[in-house]
Amino acid sequence: MSAPTATVNGTWHRLRMCPDPDCQWVLYDNSRPGRATWCSPQLCGNRAKTQAYRRRRST
Repeated sequence: MSAPTATVNGTWHRLRMCPDPDCQWVLYDNSRPGRATWCSPQLCGNRAKTQAYRRRRST
């Protein structure tokens, strides 16, 4: 889905930027509750969760 299409059909609020500073992809949240965060849970999401886990374990 492109930004102009999302603007026309009213779904622009589902466009989000991946929070990973190294990624910066824009994702379209097509999840039912509208809470998707990562462009790819297998890549960016997994890295973030692993880093958070390691930070918690190191303290």
